[in-house]
Amino acid sequence: ALVVEGDDPQYGCLWAPNTYTFRKANPTAEVMCSGRNLDFPIYGGLMVREEWAKENPEVVKKVLAAYLRGITFMQNAEMLDDVLSISDSWHKESGTDSLVKADLQEDLHLRPLFNLDQQLDHLNRNFANGYVSDADTHYLALEDFLFDQGVIVNKFLPKE
Repeated sequence: ALVVEGDDPQYGCLWAPNTYTFRKANPTAEVMCSGRNLDFPIYGGLMVREEWAKENPEVVKKVLAAYLRGITFMQNAEMLDDVLSISDSWHKESGTDSLVKADLQEDLHLRPLFNLDQQLDHLNRNFANGYVSDADTHYLALEDFLFDQGVIVNKFLPKE
């Protein structure tokens, strides 16, 4: 969420790279909250149609393995310069070449990444946690907020 004092919009909900583009155009804008400062994990993920996955299991395995290796690479503090260089190249190739190194560093800080062990830990439902995972807790809180604001009309349990 962003705010600009004295100008419209006074608040907004943006994600990278729009956050950085907006802040460049509105220098007084400030980040009001992020997944990190709310302690609300922003889980990434890959999606594939079930039919396609069944027809292409080896491709699915390779893409998932590459994704997880990429997360591990990005979490390695010793590789930060390489991560920023690769990210910069990708943004330039994709047309979002207005980002600077500080934007890319902030993005890595504000949006924590989770390797496979961390993801499984967040999704773990067991006797010790009453069969309610950390992800369940986060998404139930988000669902309550969205419901209270009238954004959604139905609520579901995570197991549904």
